[in-house]
Amino acid sequence: MGKFGTCIFLFNEDKIKEKKGGFLSMTNLNQMEFNSIREIVAGHQTMAAKLGTYANNCSDTQIKQMFQQSATEATKNVQNLLQMI
Repeated sequence: MGKFGTCIFLFNEDKIKEKKGGFLSMTNLNQMEFNSIREIVAGHQTMAAKLGTYANNCSDTQIKQMFQQSATEATKNVQNLLQMI
C-alpha cells in the first residue's frame, strides 16, 4: 500500500435503480458500465484524498488553495455520481 492508502468504494448492485423525476435511469446498466462508474468514483476518491494531503503539506498559499479547490471538486464529483445511482 502506498503513502496515501487505497480508497475503494464498493457498490451494492441493489442500489442501482431508476431515479424518479431525473434524467438518468441506472436500471439499464450492464456490468461493464457499472464497473466503469465504480472505477471513476474510486479514482475521484483517491484524487480527493491525495489533493487534500498535498494541500496540507503545502506552504505556498496559492498552490495550497489550488489543491484544496481541486480536492473539493473531486469530492463533489463523487457525491454527484453516487446520487445518480
